[in-house]
Amino acid sequence: MIGYLQVVLDVERDDADNVSQVIEGLGALSITIESGNGEECFDESSPSEPLWKKQCMSALFLKQEDL
Repeated sequence: MIGYLQVVLDVERDDADNVSQVIEGLGALSITIESGNGEECFDESSPSEPLWKKQCMSALFLKQEDL
């Protein structure tokens, strides 16, 4: 049975890119970025750069099990 591990981190906007790169380097299957403090931002002119000052980053990893 395949298992997954979700890691959730609160990061500042200025640190998000570096944290994301580290998480990718650790083998994350996916990374989701959301507002970290409920701040709403509906500006779609720059979809690749979240504008939230605080961000909640969730990373999904394949769970490794020793058999």
